[in-house]
Amino acid sequence: MATLTKIGIGIFAVALMLIGGVFAATAGVSLSLNNSQPTIVSVTPPAAVDPTECATSAIGAILVNASDSDGYADISLASSYVNITKGAVTYTAGTCVQISASGPSIEMSCTGASFNYTDVAGAWTLTAHVQDVSGGVANASTTLTLNSGVLMRANNAPITFGTVYAGSTDNVNTNSPGFNLENCGNVALNNSITGAAITDGGTNSIAATQFRMDDDATPSGGDGGNDAELTLTTGAQAFNKVGGFAVGSTFNLWSFLNVPTGQAKATYNVGQWTFTPSAA
Repeated sequence: MATLTKIGIGIFAVALMLIGGVFAATAGVSLSLNNSQPTIVSVTPPAAVDPTECATSAIGAILVNASDSDGYADISLASSYVNITKGAVTYTAGTCVQISASGPSIEMSCTGASFNYTDVAGAWTLTAHVQDVSGGVANASTTLTLNSGVLMRANNAPITFGTVYAGSTDNVNTNSPGFNLENCGNVALNNSITGAAITDGGTNSIAATQFRMDDDATPSGGDGGNDAELTLTTGAQAFNKVGGFAVGSTFNLWSFLNVPTGQAKATYNVGQWTFTPSAA
């Protein structure tokens, strides 16, 4: 569609004529038209993006097909880009390069944007902006999907107790900085813990049930839930914050150990517990 981007108007003559007692004026008009606006034929999003654990995820190439009746060379790649928006958050794929071109048509690939792991899952709006060298602009939109990510990592592992003694109770782990679970995805999380016996790599072991998990450093008894202790078993058991632990947050955990009377002197460091996340 043509747009009048440069207009010259010349008034060649003005004549006043008396027609039936009413004066009428005439004016000659001159203009020049020197540009056609570009149009966007299509915007093709990349495949849905999965969040990356506690990191960013590159958004794949966004393909934009555009046309300009003044020729594809009239379109400025440097002034073209794609915005990726949801709510108040916008990322920009601002590096657009030519893939192919012929006559009025050009296909470009726009990259350079990434999602953060905390970004909200769902449909994001892609808005392509194409501009020509004379400032003519075209915009077109489509959507891109960011998937949900149930992602968690354990920080400051392994869980250590240092030197303890047979028959002692309520030994608390000595990790410094403290052991915690970090929500590395974009949904609130629940968590389950599967315990295991810890052995010396041979015949000596301390049963899973001698260990307890808590979300504070004070032995408090109880079983499961927030602000209470959980006695471990070799089966999976829920141990959560009320309402789950939020996107981008950590869940600080402490473990307590009761060492059986008569437990053999050894270094016990073989065995692992499993922390399994699920959407809250």
